[in-house]
Amino acid sequence: MPLTVEHVKSIMDPCGQGIWEPFLSSIAPDVAWWIASDVQDPSIPTGVYNFAEWKQAVNVRAFGRLKDGHQDMKVLSIDVVGQKAYVEAAGKATQLNGRPYNNCFCWILFFDEESKKIVKIREYMNTALTKEVLSMNEGP
Repeated sequence: MPLTVEHVKSIMDPCGQGIWEPFLSSIAPDVAWWIASDVQDPSIPTGVYNFAEWKQAVNVRAFGRLKDGHQDMKVLSIDVVGQKAYVEAAGKATQLNGRPYNNCFCWILFFDEESKKIVKIREYMNTALTKEVLSMNEGP
């Protein structure tokens, strides 16, 4: 069955209310999650991660420095081409130091046709803003 915009919306739209479970449960454990560069840099963080690595290196560290422990991610647009979804989104949160963390994202999601799991992610974002969150706030 081909990938549809409706399927992608069903897993991405809840992120707008800070509910990440539908999206996170759609990711294959061995996903190749590329963030802004091939080079891993824990201060930003950039690099390529599987799901468990992403949870520790990115999710726990970054979200642990936000007031509510997450950001609300509003989907601005979704385009689907074959088994690939292009998702443009804007995230809003408050850092522990009180400053806003309002970042913009472009995610290219590659879905496995049989399992419907996301097997590859290419994520583009304002890495300087993410570096600020990690360097200017105490956290895990």
